[in-house]
Formats: sequence, structure tokens, C-alpha cells
Amino acid sequence: MTWIVQLVEEVECAVRLELGLGPVALSFLAADPGASMEETRRHLETLITTHGGDWPAARLDERGLATWAARLRAHHPSQGEPLDDPSLALAPVG
Repeated sequence: MTWIVQLVEEVECAVRLELGLGPVALSFLAADPGASMEETRRHLETLITTHGGDWPAARLDERGLATWAARLRAHHPSQGEPLDDPSLALAPVG
């Protein structure tokens, strides 16, 4: 089992180096430290059930990224509001 943990850590390290992923992206794309991807998936499902639309910010909070969580909440609409913030829209192409 130890070699599997080491392999996963090496793969995560390679992904970080290859893709240049920072802590925010890894909060959503990598397994929690000491957990399998399946355990992490179940944990995320619990966050979604518990926090509803605020689950991404809750995830960032629990990973020690409170500043990023606050930024996300500043741009995230209240529950029930449409996701159509013009300041976040991309310009039309062509």
C-alpha cells in the first residue's frame, strides 16, 4: 500500500509541475491529503448537500484558502439568482 501512496504523490507532483496548477485548482482536482479520490468525491458530495451553491467557497475555506473563498462569494449570486454577472462574461468571438 505504501508504494501506491508514493505513486499517487508523485503523479500529483507531476501534474502540478506539468500543468502549473495552484492550490485553488488542486482543491477541486486533487484528492485530499491522506484520502483517496473516492473518499474526496464523497466528501465533496457532503459539502454540496450541506452548503448548496456555496460549496465551492466552503471547499476553499476548509483547504485554508479563505481569501479565495471570499473572492468567490463576492462574485457568486445568492441562491436562486441567475448566473449572469456581466462583469464575468467573455466578449463574443468574431
